[in-house]
Amino acid sequence: MLEDTWTQNKIKGDIAESICKGHFELIDYNVDKIGIENIGHNYTNNFLKNNNKAFTNTLLKNNLNKMPDLLLSRVDGKSFMMEVKFRTNITSFNLLQNELYWTYRRMIYTGEYIKSLSTEIQEKWDEDKLYEDRSKHHLIEEMIKKANNSDLRLPIYFYVVCRKHEKLQDDKHIYVHLNYVERPGFVPIGHSMFSSYNHYKSTNKSKNLNSVYFEEILPLLDEVLS
Repeated sequence: MLEDTWTQNKIKGDIAESICKGHFELIDYNVDKIGIENIGHNYTNNFLKNNNKAFTNTLLKNNLNKMPDLLLSRVDGKSFMMEVKFRTNITSFNLLQNELYWTYRRMIYTGEYIKSLSTEIQEKWDEDKLYEDRSKHHLIEEMIKKANNSDLRLPIYFYVVCRKHEKLQDDKHIYVHLNYVERPGFVPIGHSMFSSYNHYKSTNKSKNLNSVYFEEILPLLDEVLS
């Protein structure tokens, strides 16, 4: 049993990233790793060695540490960023969404949109700890509910790999859920949207995100993890 929690989380994160990378490569996307741990090894090491103290409340830290994990692109021009998470057990996808949207709020929402919201949200905008103030759940829900596509800065997806979740308590399989900021709410792979929308289909339309998952990825995961 690994005693280093950071190492455990790193291994889980790497596995989840590999699943996501393979998933989208099967429908013809090229995937680049852009997370700070991949493009700034020395920065990440120094950040950890200093227990984050030397980097606290700096503009550089706030931007670099919140870079999503992956950049996906395809020859037909489709492109977006992806943050990948592994969770052993998810009790509430709503709370997970709140946490992720708050963490990446600077990349998701425009400054103009933030200025148009309540003074309470603006005052808490630069505070990074979500759970220190439970009211932030309500604040981010307000932001999600009121936002239009014109209020969004960047196309970001959240790809979550989990063992258990609130509706399916069978831990014999890996489950994948996807969340896109233009359409909030986690949707499980297998939903019809992942076989009908063009950006979830291969360039020749012969495969889609659902078919490659159930025909190629899930059997492999079951074999490896059984």
